[in-house]
Amino acid sequence: MEQPNLTRRTLLASIPVATAVAALPAVAATASADSGLAQAFAAYQRIKAEADHFHKAICDPAEALWEKRCAAIPHVTTTRQFKLAGNGEMTPLCTAEEASVEIARHIVSICRNTSNDDYVECCRELVAAADERDAQIAKAREELNIDELGRRSDSYVDGKYAALRDIEDYPVTSPSDLLRKIEMLRENFGEDEVCDDWMLTDLRRIEGRA
Repeated sequence: MEQPNLTRRTLLASIPVATAVAALPAVAATASADSGLAQAFAAYQRIKAEADHFHKAICDPAEALWEKRCAAIPHVTTTRQFKLAGNGEMTPLCTAEEASVEIARHIVSICRNTSNDDYVECCRELVAAADERDAQIAKAREELNIDELGRRSDSYVDGKYAALRDIEDYPVTSPSDLLRKIEMLRENFGEDEVCDDWMLTDLRRIEGRA
């Protein structure tokens, strides 16, 4: 399932050190929490909880079952054989060999019905078997609604990205709110991805927490 190229460092790197430093002299150390920032946090937590539940309870089990069903579809070895150019031994082809299937499709498309060569006939049998196996895989995919689940998963990824952007872009006006913002992001994305430790140290000192 395709996902936006969202790295923690890319998303969070735009929290500017200069903004925090410039804000310090004008704001009291006991500034109250910004309700808008709290709402942005809550919005992210809601969509994250929904996404986690969707993947754990619905999407992941369906994909695991689909993979299990695909694995249970047997590969086919052709009954026809052809003579190897190197040693003259007769050998079949098998759908488990993806390269052989790809080459066989190319050979069949070129030769069509103009050749009864053993290798071409073997390729035709292989392509027919591969098509039948692909149809069974597609049927399992449709029955388990894999494509729709993938679209829903992508939608959750987009929603989480948008919620994180709202947090990142929220215009905090006090060191206390910036501290809460940074700590929340660090809690979700790791100690090394948000800002330098000195910023947190300065903000905690202003808050009377250092």
